[in-house]
Parts: sequence; C-alpha cells; structure tokens
Amino acid sequence: MVESVNHTGLTVSDLDRALGFYRDVLGLEVVMQQEKRGGYLAAITGSPGAHVRMAHLEAPGGGRLELFEYLEPRGSGSPLDPSTLGITHVCF
Repeated sequence: MVESVNHTGLTVSDLDRALGFYRDVLGLEVVMQQEKRGGYLAAITGSPGAHVRMAHLEAPGGGRLELFEYLEPRGSGSPLDPSTLGITHVCF
C-alpha cells in the first residue's frame, strides 16, 4: 500500500525564476542542483539528446519537488513529451 507521494516533477521554462518562487516565496529548501546530459536521463525521457538543469527542493514535513529546465530538446507541446512545460510526473 502506498503511504505517501515521494516527489512531484515539474518542467519549467526558467529554473532560476522558478527557484525564486519555490525557494524564496514558498520557503522550500534546495537540497540538490545540477546539470545533466544523456545517460540515464536519455533513457527515462526517451530523448537521446536530453540536456537539463534540475533542482530538488524539500518542503517542511518532507515533501519533495523536482524542477527541470530542458535545454535540449525544447518542449514539443505534446502532453506526453517530458520537455513540455508543466507537471511531468508524480512518484509514489
């Protein structure tokens, strides 16, 4: 039985601007920030050229939020494309 949501992923157009909101306005703590290209990222997105900037933030009480800014590819607009802006996944 699922006990909680592990994290929620959002694709954003500007990671720095998004961090300004989630960190500075809502008070989430940045626990990791990095840039990734290829490798497992290509496998989970289905895009061999995937290149992202990402940040993981934690809320008081332990909820986690993952923010992704796709540098490549840019969103196609398809709701099934992980580089399209918005909610990309919820992990239990």
